[in-house]
Amino acid sequence: MKTIRIALVALVVAVAPFKSVKAQTADEIVQKHLAAIGGVDNWKKINSIVMSATSNAQGMEIPITITRVHNKGMKVEFSISGMTGYMIVTDKEGWNFMPFAGQQKPEPLSPEMVKEMQDGFDVQGSLIDYKAKGHTVTFLGKDDVEGT
Repeated sequence: MKTIRIALVALVVAVAPFKSVKAQTADEIVQKHLAAIGGVDNWKKINSIVMSATSNAQGMEIPITITRVHNKGMKVEFSISGMTGYMIVTDKEGWNFMPFAGQQKPEPLSPEMVKEMQDGFDVQGSLIDYKAKGHTVTFLGKDDVEGT
């Protein structure tokens, strides 16, 4: 009888830690991430975003401003040698104007370029309502980073 009790206690001690371990799903990881960056409700309030940057090319600093309106369009504006160029894309078409490249008036973008640029219209991010947007998320496993 004593042997059975010891075996039973050993079994409970061995199994108890694993009972509380729960595998995370990809959806749980996404939900935790979205909560950590402010929550879905706050991200759904964002309808436009303006980003400014400076690029260095051939010894010149090129200021860049990107304005995106959620699911409607975007404008990329940049200045080189005192001239301002831009690229504008809507849900139907797009244009670019680069006076420093000799352009005298805006020119239409190719349908392929318009389609490629339209992928950037979602200012809320592809993880917000990702299933409804047709995206999939897959949990590929865990990796150790510096022993953790």
